Amino acid sequence: MLSGDSLFSEEALAHQGTPVKILQLAEKTGEKVKSGDDEKQVGENPEKEIFRTLERMLNGRGGESLVLENALKHINTKETDRGLIIEIFDTVDNSLFDSQGQFTPLLNTLIKMMSDVFELVTNPISIEGHIRSYPIVLKDKPVWRNSVERALIVQNLFTNYDFERARIHRVAGHADRNLATESPTEIRNNRLEITLLRTGYTQ
Repeated sequence: MLSGDSLFSEEALAHQGTPVKILQLAEKTGEKVKSGDDEKQVGENPEKEIFRTLERMLNGRGGESLVLENALKHINTKETDRGLIIEIFDTVDNSLFDSQGQFTPLLNTLIKMMSDVFELVTNPISIEGHIRSYPIVLKDKPVWRNSVERALIVQNLFTNYDFERARIHRVAGHADRNLATESPTEIRNNRLEITLLRTGYTQ
């Protein structure tokens, strides 16, 4: 599915002008690194610079394949006090999970891409599942169970790509308690939040 050189290989990143070696300085300050013939001074807050670089990578349009181009349309990113939040979500045209609760090729592509990006740093991550509300009142609402199950599936996908399990700090489901839109039943509320946590963040 992602044949050929990765969008996030060192050679590809260098071609895009991304300071690859800076990504290895998540816990250092004031250190010089070389980018080609130039030296770059890492600022007093290198982690912020790293998050911004990763954010640009995750929101970029690589043009490697139509599959990857379409997958990137399902990503939103934002930087918070916790870290860099990568939100991946359903649309009316494509979903992260099928009707049986199994992950789709779309989700597999997104997790593989994020796993590649996260390998450039050492920060831990958290995985949180969110589900849209059901339009009718059910005696046994599956939203809690489904949101947790989806978060656990994502955890397994990461480890399938040799992501260190010890770096997965938290896996949780929030059911329909934290909606992304004003309409509780909108498909856009089916989403996962994978957060690249700041160094030292433990909550």
